[in-house]
Amino acid sequence: MAVGILVALVAAALLIPAIGSAWLGTAQWQFAHPRAGLACWLAVHAAAATALAAAVAMTAVHAASGAVGGSVTPWLFVGVCVGLTLWMWQRSDVQFEAIRDERERFTAVAQTAGVTIGEYRDVPVRSIPGERLLVLAIPGRHRIIVVSQAANRALSAAQLTAAVAHERAHLHGRHDLVLRFADFQRRWLPGPLGGAALRRATAILIELIADDRAARESGAPALAGALTLIGVREGDQSMILRAQRLQDPCGAGLLKHQE
Repeated sequence: MAVGILVALVAAALLIPAIGSAWLGTAQWQFAHPRAGLACWLAVHAAAATALAAAVAMTAVHAASGAVGGSVTPWLFVGVCVGLTLWMWQRSDVQFEAIRDERERFTAVAQTAGVTIGEYRDVPVRSIPGERLLVLAIPGRHRIIVVSQAANRALSAAQLTAAVAHERAHLHGRHDLVLRFADFQRRWLPGPLGGAALRRATAILIELIADDRAARESGAPALAGALTLIGVREGDQSMILRAQRLQDPCGAGLLKHQE
């Protein structure tokens, strides 16, 4: 009985994300309702992680109680799962070290060469030197939003406010942590198991969630104008598609574009 439950839990940990990702990967309704879409993606992968954790815990309890007759196989299963999890987390942490280094670099520039140009909903906004059209949220204990001088010049006041509102939405939603979970799952569930699909979907859905919040606060036309201008100048087609979505909420093609 215990073996059957264990096999079922392991199968669920593999099949739930594979089947769920295959279904969600073609669900166009997510573009109109990105928050619900992201919740579904995270629920699918959280269920898979829970199933695997339950399988490991059940195996460890049975092994510790002596129910498996002193066999080392259950402990080997537990050790492999725990070891792989720690290794995957370490690999994910290495990637995020590079992201943290970049954030620290922007923070240092903002503190040494930046000029405070205002505050948006309790988050300081600082202008930094630069010729790229850049508006960037830096999460952390001392969270800030940085705006390049080029963006400050190129965007109208309404467009700049909308772009800042978009970045504030990322901070409010702790989207950096959501993205980290997706990166971890991409390593733990490669290929057809759905980790890569989760990472692609998360990357675009958090942008759409931030777009929707910023559009409510600052107006869709202003945000669409900012996205279009930055997208054209920086060669970022996804921004142009997001701007089009603000007029056409179905936004077909965004997840496909991310592939």
